[in-house]
Amino acid sequence: MDRMTSRIEEGGAHASMFAYAALTLHELGATTLPIPPSEKRPHQRLRWRRYASEQPSSRTIQRWIKDYPDHGVGLVLTDDLVHLDADTPASLQRISDLPSAWWNPNSRKHPGGGGALVRVRDLPRRNLAFSGLEVRGSGLVVLPEHDGRRSLHGLGTVQIVHNAPALSLGELAERVGVDVGRFSRDISPHAPSPGHHRRCEYRCAGGGGQAAGTLVRLSQPDALPAVGAFLGLPTSELYRDFKCVLHPESSPSAALIQGDNGVVVYHDRHCQGLEILTLPELYAALVSGEARQIRRVELALWAQRLLVRAGVEEPVHVDLPDIPGAPEHVRRVRRGFADLVAVKWAKFPGSPTAFSRLFASRWCGVSEAQAAEALKLLRARGVMKKAGAVPGLYGREAGLWLPGP
Repeated sequence: MDRMTSRIEEGGAHASMFAYAALTLHELGATTLPIPPSEKRPHQRLRWRRYASEQPSSRTIQRWIKDYPDHGVGLVLTDDLVHLDADTPASLQRISDLPSAWWNPNSRKHPGGGGALVRVRDLPRRNLAFSGLEVRGSGLVVLPEHDGRRSLHGLGTVQIVHNAPALSLGELAERVGVDVGRFSRDISPHAPSPGHHRRCEYRCAGGGGQAAGTLVRLSQPDALPAVGAFLGLPTSELYRDFKCVLHPESSPSAALIQGDNGVVVYHDRHCQGLEILTLPELYAALVSGEARQIRRVELALWAQRLLVRAGVEEPVHVDLPDIPGAPEHVRRVRRGFADLVAVKWAKFPGSPTAFSRLFASRWCGVSEAQAAEALKLLRARGVMKKAGAVPGLYGREAGLWLPGP
């Protein structure tokens, strides 16, 4: 009987998995954390992410055993440790020949699933989701319960993996039945799950038409570095974590990911709304302060504006009368109208454009009230002149405008 088994048996039927396993796993070099019953994360006050780079001390482990006697074990994935999480019997079969595989029959969310731990050489600390199987190279793994009790289920796995040789990336790909080319490209905390992947591909398509073409143009090697520099994004390596440009944060949560069609999009794991933004949508969010999904025609306008602002394409010159002494929001709407006309004239020279209050507020980064006030002044001063109208919402007409006078 090994030391781990004896510790569990000495603890009795209600022994804490963490209390009797943490010290032994700590001696093996594993980073363990106490997990509240029926939870998947440690208490927030532990600030567990710092332990991804440093192991807690033996004294800290002893204190946790005293403070959290009824908790389970969380295992931080560090160094070359990788977790394979199988959600279905079919995906479990793909990893069942690994010596560290376990079956988790009591999983209420994925009955018939299981997992395995392996060591992989030179694997980026990233995650990958396939159909029914998740490959995790970073984060935290909660060792499973067995028969309603905390037991050795999964703990022997750690000991096996500790003594097992590390696999190469190609060997791991072969074990799980994945093409190594796709495997190495997609292993990322930003690689979407199967359902999320479909949404990602939908976002990369941009709805088709002219918008799709501009998304491809923004992602081309001669354009992406300039576009990234303009937006404040590191483009030298896709799937690499960096801090979100839309909101302040202490831990990097964002990355650039690439769809199957080559289009690069922005993914923010911590975003409470739209997680995947095209680069024009990201630009629009930075200007307007609102992250939203943009439809095809407007998306093409933002994309062309981004190409010009990033210096990828030459701007079309538009002359507009000046308004000396105008407030800042009026000057911003005037510059925004000039940008819109230039974008339109790049494809359709001399054509008029709609410029509503709502669109102007988003395009220029001002409130709707400020946009309405600015549009009224610009029209009164001859900066904009009406050149026609088209049917609008609720039976109203939407004006078409050209630069004045």
